Amino acid sequence: MSAAAWLLVSVLALGAAPASEEAADGYCRWLEGVADAESSLMMAPSLFATGGLVNSPLGDPSDALGVKPRLMLGLQYDFVRLYQGMTLRRRAAAECRGFRASQRLEALVGGQEQIGLAEALAARAEVLAEALPKAEAMLSRLRVELTEARSATLDELNATELRVDGLRALFAQTAREQAALAAAEPAEAADLTPLLEARRGADLESQRLAANLRESSAWGFHVRAGYDRVFGLESGAPFFATLNLSYNLGGLLQPEANARAEQGRRLWARGEDADVETRLAELRAVHAAERARLGQTRMLLADLEARLRELDGLSSEKARAFREFLWLELVKVKAEHVWLEAHTAAIARFLGEAKEAL
Repeated sequence: MSAAAWLLVSVLALGAAPASEEAADGYCRWLEGVADAESSLMMAPSLFATGGLVNSPLGDPSDALGVKPRLMLGLQYDFVRLYQGMTLRRRAAAECRGFRASQRLEALVGGQEQIGLAEALAARAEVLAEALPKAEAMLSRLRVELTEARSATLDELNATELRVDGLRALFAQTAREQAALAAAEPAEAADLTPLLEARRGADLESQRLAANLRESSAWGFHVRAGYDRVFGLESGAPFFATLNLSYNLGGLLQPEANARAEQGRRLWARGEDADVETRLAELRAVHAAERARLGQTRMLLADLEARLRELDGLSSEKARAFREFLWLELVKVKAEHVWLEAHTAAIARFLGEAKEAL
């Protein structure tokens, strides 16, 4: 397989890159297996055999042509192909490293909906777990008062049941989301900076090695040794050894072409970083919206807490009922507030790391 064909196969494979780790392992095994298969022919010596007829300078004058049969057998070793085989294997390893870094980067940026989700769910669950026992006790008391003391109204009981049931449903939903998150394949904790650097470094190394392969094709350097026999002639030592060195003058034009190729590849690689930037822009929009909502819940919490403090000194049944209503509302708002607080903080950390990386 030529260097150009190898490049085409690698590009097409990357364009249809699998997403799972198992598939990534398979891709790398395929890539390195192909490189090993190709390079094994380049790095091993070759057997050759040549037969034919030659004019013998020492032929019998009675023989008009002096034609003698000749047989050559031996080994040939090409040092340029040895270099190409080693370079091909190094290039396959570099492309595999770049592919793995690209896959991990895609998983990290593509899984942006899970950033900070565990922390946010834990914060919400803590608020609800702390408040639900008090809410259940409040509901039980209202039921007793309605059936026995008749100090609570049916409307008050129904309104409280709806709010407590809403807290129960939110707590159950939080538990389900936490269980689903725990059951899912855990996302590998990783920073953008080393992944981007690994992908860029592997890509640059791969392109440098590809350029070396192209430039080495201009050279030829091999040795041949073996048995050489012209039948009908006496020969004391029918063996030979030769050293051959050649250079294709087209190689003088390669450096400029390779420089253009490298420049084009760098422009192409910027497009891959642009895809990451697009994902990050979406995450910034989510962060901005949640920060705005966080500010709203903060003000709402402050307002509810102020109203509760105003009712602390009142002992009437209406004041107590209104205080409990406000407290249930406060729990709901606080659960949302801590969720937003933890989620926006995690996204802010991620975006800060991404800004440094890009």
